Amino acid sequence: MSNFLIDDRMQDLRGLGPEDIIQLGLLCEQQLKVKQSIACFNYLTHSPPDFVDKVSWWLKIAPTLEQSGKFDIAKKMYKLVLERNSENVEAMKNLGRLYHQEDTSQENQDRAIRYLERAVALDKGNTQSWYLLGCSYLSRQFLFKAHEAFQQAIYRDQKNVDCWASLGALNVKMKRYKEAQNSYDTAIKLDRRRVESWVNLGNLMRQLGQIPKAIDSFKVASNLDPSNAEVQKYLRELIDASDGQ
Repeated sequence: MSNFLIDDRMQDLRGLGPEDIIQLGLLCEQQLKVKQSIACFNYLTHSPPDFVDKVSWWLKIAPTLEQSGKFDIAKKMYKLVLERNSENVEAMKNLGRLYHQEDTSQENQDRAIRYLERAVALDKGNTQSWYLLGCSYLSRQFLFKAHEAFQQAIYRDQKNVDCWASLGALNVKMKRYKEAQNSYDTAIKLDRRRVESWVNLGNLMRQLGQIPKAIDSFKVASNLDPSNAEVQKYLRELIDASDGQ
């Protein structure tokens, strides 16, 4: 987009949809037009359409900003929601999820736990909040608390594959290998095309010295994702080890 078109569109942000404003802000950022980029995102934060209340606007726009990588602005919007309504569970859950992101600049597990504990206290029936809380507890090595949170999530949604897979990983960490196998088996029954579940089961079988079962699991994973180099490597190593016995 030329500088003329950018400047022209900046003249009337009210005539643009929120997704267009986000894209314009990102484009300005790429072209080092810092003031214009900030203006776009400030407009999104402070100037919802007249027919939309600000809380609804922030909750609608923040996920789109997340998808565009503007995590700090998304967090600001969720926090603005909580300033208006300190018991908004959706904002708490999303803040917890953002702060939980491991190995990113957003990661702050203690903050994630605080928001998610508040979320489940206000809405005990929210599976996703319990699941995210379990993930954050696990990141902080609060293993028994993580176990309880995952169990709470599964109690509310027994078909949630993510919950079963995470519970399996936690049971491995707690050396509860039979329970871990049961969790992975359940995850596989719920979604047999999920490569991660087969890999997790294969790694567990390998750890327990059950090489034939580990090979079977990695073969399924390999068939589901032939381009996965890590799966192919593990499968070759297991087959070589089996042949050498």
